[in-house]
Amino acid sequence: MAGYLSTYIDNDASRLNPMAGLIITIVLLTAFVSLRAAILPNIIVLATVPWQFRPDGGVGHVLLCHHQRAWWSI
Repeated sequence: MAGYLSTYIDNDASRLNPMAGLIITIVLLTAFVSLRAAILPNIIVLATVPWQFRPDGGVGHVLLCHHQRAWWSI
């Protein structure tokens, strides 16, 4: 059952993610009537996606300067 669901979710995501990107781009084009205003947000999203797939899985590290302390460590 778990293997089937995993395959189903992967197949579904491979179909729906590009479609969602296309629909979002069309909405941005309609809203801003500018190709640059429609493409720039997509470029930003594409640039941030690899951040989630780095070796630590995108979690586990808090980005703070060396002099800052996290609120939970006070």
